Amino acid sequence: MVEEIAVLGAGSGGCATAADLSLRGYKVNLWNRSYDRIMPILKSGGIELTGRVRKQGFAKLNKITWGDHIKEAIQGVDVIIITVPAYGHEDVAVRCAPYLHDGQIIVLNPGYFSSLEFAKTLRSMGVKRRVKIAETSTLTYACRKVSPFKVDVIITTKFFLFCTFPSKDVEEAIDIFKQLYPSAIQAINVLEAFLNNPNPIVHPIGVLLNLGCIERLERFYFYKEGVTPSVAKVIQAIDNERLALCKALGFRQISTKERLIRGEYAKEGTIQEMYNKSVLGCIKAPSTIHSRYITEDIPYGLVTWASLGDLLKVLTPTMKSIIQLFSVITQTDYYEKGRTVKKLGISELNAEELNRFLAKGNT
Repeated sequence: MVEEIAVLGAGSGGCATAADLSLRGYKVNLWNRSYDRIMPILKSGGIELTGRVRKQGFAKLNKITWGDHIKEAIQGVDVIIITVPAYGHEDVAVRCAPYLHDGQIIVLNPGYFSSLEFAKTLRSMGVKRRVKIAETSTLTYACRKVSPFKVDVIITTKFFLFCTFPSKDVEEAIDIFKQLYPSAIQAINVLEAFLNNPNPIVHPIGVLLNLGCIERLERFYFYKEGVTPSVAKVIQAIDNERLALCKALGFRQISTKERLIRGEYAKEGTIQEMYNKSVLGCIKAPSTIHSRYITEDIPYGLVTWASLGDLLKVLTPTMKSIIQLFSVITQTDYYEKGRTVKKLGISELNAEELNRFLAKGNT
C-alpha cells in the first residue's frame, strides 16, 4: 500500500502530480532543482489545484525542498515520481543515488527511454539497493501553471503505457502505480512506452511550421490554431514512421488518432479536426523556440527514434528532415547532442536482442 510519495520537479506536471496526490490523501514531498521555482510553494505551504481532477482546492504538502536537500524528499518514501525534463534525468539520478533504499519504485513521468540511462548511472555510482525503475509514455496530466503556486489541470491522462527496465520487474511496479493512476497500461517494455510518447510527433513540427508567428511573438493556440492542414499531413507522416518502428519491434501499432480517442482528448475525425477540437485547444504555443517542445522533443525524442530507425533499417525521412532543419535554425548539432542508440549502448543489437535486453536487463 502506497503511503508516502516524492515528486521531483516543480514545473506544471510536478505541481499537478503533487497537489492531486496530496488531495487524494497521500503524504507528498515536493523537490525542485532550483530554489527560485520552489520558493513561492514553500512560502504558501502547498499548491492550489483547479481543473479536471477528482478534488480541487489547496493541497498542503508534507515536505517542500530543493537542490542539495533531495534526501529529505526521497528518504523513506514508497514511490518517487520524476517530472523533470529528459535532459535532467541523469542529474536527478546522481542526486538520488546515495539515499535510495530497497523496495522503492522510481517512475520517470514521462520517460523518454531514460530508464536505461538512470539504471546505468545508479550502477556507475555503486548503488546496490533493490529499486525498480519505470517510465510512462506521457505525462499523467495535461496542465499549465497559472501562478507560481497554482496549477490548472486540463485533463488527467486516461490512456498511457507503463513499464519497468528491465520489464521482468513490471508486475509489482504496475500494481503499485495503478493505485495512483488506474489508467496505466502495461507495455511490453520501456521502448514500447517511449515509442508511444505523443510529444515528438506533434510538438517539433507544430513549432517549425508556425515559426514565423512564434518569432514575431504572435500568441496563438498551439493545437486549435497551429495544427493546420499542412501541419496535420506532416504529423501523419511522422506517425507512419513511428508505427513502422513499432511494427519492426513487434509492438502494438497505436496510431495518434487512436491515442487521442482512447485518451478522451478528442472525438473521431481527421488529424487536424481532432487536434483543433481537442481538450488541449486552450494550450498556447510556446513563445520561443527554446522551449521543451524543441530542447526535449528533438534530442530526446526524434533523434532517438531516427537513430533506432537506422539500427532497424526502418526509414525515417520526415523525422530526419525536422531534426536537420532545427539543427540549422538553432545552430545545434542535435545528432551530436541527442540520445542515440550508440550512446545508449544498444547499437549492436537487432530487434530480437534489443527486446531481450529490455526484458532481462542484460544481453
